[in-house]
Amino acid sequence: MAKILLVEDNELNRDLISRRLKRRGFEVSVALDGAEGIARAQAEHPDLILMDMGLPVLSGYDAARRLKELETTRDIPIVGLSARAMAGDADKARRAGCDEYDTKPIEWPRLLAKITALLERSAHHRPGVSTTGVAPSPSPAAGPGGRNVLVVATGGMSRETLRRRLLALGDRVAVAESGRQALQRLAESPADVVLLQVELPDMSGADVLRFIRSQPALRDLPVLMIAGIDEREQALACLELGARDVLSPPFPPPLVNARLTAATAAHLRSGAGGEEREELFAEHLRRCLLPGFAVAELAASGRVLPRRLADAGVLVLLLEDLAARCDQGVAEAAIAPLQELVVACEEIEARHPLARIKPLPEGLLFAVGLDPELDDPAPLAVHCALEVLATSQRLLRDWPLRLGLHDGPVVAALVGRKRLHFDLWGSTVDVARTVARHGAPGALNVSGAVWQRLGPTAIGERVTTVEGRRGGDPDGSRLGIYRLDHLDPLA
Repeated sequence: MAKILLVEDNELNRDLISRRLKRRGFEVSVALDGAEGIARAQAEHPDLILMDMGLPVLSGYDAARRLKELETTRDIPIVGLSARAMAGDADKARRAGCDEYDTKPIEWPRLLAKITALLERSAHHRPGVSTTGVAPSPSPAAGPGGRNVLVVATGGMSRETLRRRLLALGDRVAVAESGRQALQRLAESPADVVLLQVELPDMSGADVLRFIRSQPALRDLPVLMIAGIDEREQALACLELGARDVLSPPFPPPLVNARLTAATAAHLRSGAGGEEREELFAEHLRRCLLPGFAVAELAASGRVLPRRLADAGVLVLLLEDLAARCDQGVAEAAIAPLQELVVACEEIEARHPLARIKPLPEGLLFAVGLDPELDDPAPLAVHCALEVLATSQRLLRDWPLRLGLHDGPVVAALVGRKRLHFDLWGSTVDVARTVARHGAPGALNVSGAVWQRLGPTAIGERVTTVEGRRGGDPDGSRLGIYRLDHLDPLA
């Protein structure tokens, strides 16, 4: 069994890398900084060292240089790891003494290939070095922006549009024009998800779905139905047979990606390549819970640095009866309408840069302009807010509700170590809550700052003024609250 010394200061990365190496049969020891890495290498004589380049106390570059100077450690192969991936980093690492170099987030098949090659090379020069521990790596599981998708549909603009949308998302797409051709393709090569038209030339989509569910190897394969407006009844029947969801033209890319990701999430937790699928499912959860920039930073470095956003729209939805309903009624009955609303808001999030940050004791908090950042989030925030309002009124007809919108600077940060929490802080959040609490019921209310930004496009009226709170009024000591009915695009 080959022994690897992992020198990594970030706890999240250290835990993930060491667990995956152990699962592949390696013995793993860890060091938290460059100085400790040198000491452990001298004491333990590992077969290979994985060295983070950005270490405290003594950098990975300096530690690698010192290890190659010492007679007892100079023959130990070193793989340098870095989340920066800047031009020239690989050459710098090799000049310091690293035998190989790789970047974070780690692509495991590539890294394992480098580890295997170094151990095999080292075995020729260091008798007794084991090259075992590297199991043949399964092909990496496809995931968001990399799924194997089988589209089963007759020719036409809709199929071609869907195929182009999937390719643009980074998916690998195979096409079948009939039910029999689809089953043949599934027998020849596996897919991560199937998009199945409800009506095909030779058999119905329901018949294809029944066959898929009857095969042990395909029983859990996610299937989404492709249906037009006039085919909803057939699509609903397929949902009862085990289809995961329904897609309809014109196939908006964010919505397609969101539904495919949700449909494949449970499937990714099991089956071949379980280790990669487990990590992919964790990645899916991170993408569901965190904004895109936080996911990228977390994957690259294991941390998310707090950032100050100069301008973000913060929307607070208050459900005034929520607490009373929870106190008086059955838990499931109290939360069921809220669950339905949150699911509907996920559809809105898929179409707009709207992020649902967290539930509040009395409602929900959203933000616009986090990812991507926007120079002026107010107009788009209003469009999102009006859609949230219409959806809330449709689903919660007998619930009194208020919406409050304010924009301004916020601090966005991820806190915690074992259990991560992403949130927004700053007076912008407090003002948005105040606008919601004091605004007109059953309406979208905006602060004076937002109202002024919108200018003549804003249609509505002033509701009230809250003394001692700043929110855009000229004298700076009052918070003006306005009911916003709609925007006039011609103003």
